[in-house]
Amino acid sequence: MVIEIAIVRPGPIQGDIAHPYLRGRNGEGPIEYPSNELEDILGRPLSVPLFQEQAMKIKIDVIPEL
Repeated sequence: MVIEIAIVRPGPIQGDIAHPYLRGRNGEGPIEYPSNELEDILGRPLSVPLFQEQAMKIKIDVIPEL
């Protein structure tokens, strides 16, 4: 239910990440992760960053030099 609420906010809709999530959930295409670290962070929302906490985790764990 948390993902369903998050997906209908303006950010995910305007950022065009709602449709990739829905396609993944419906099995309409492969779910791909650029790296194992991102798979750990974005596994539950099917490779789509929906939450600010995920963006922060990506920044800290995957691209720490920035």
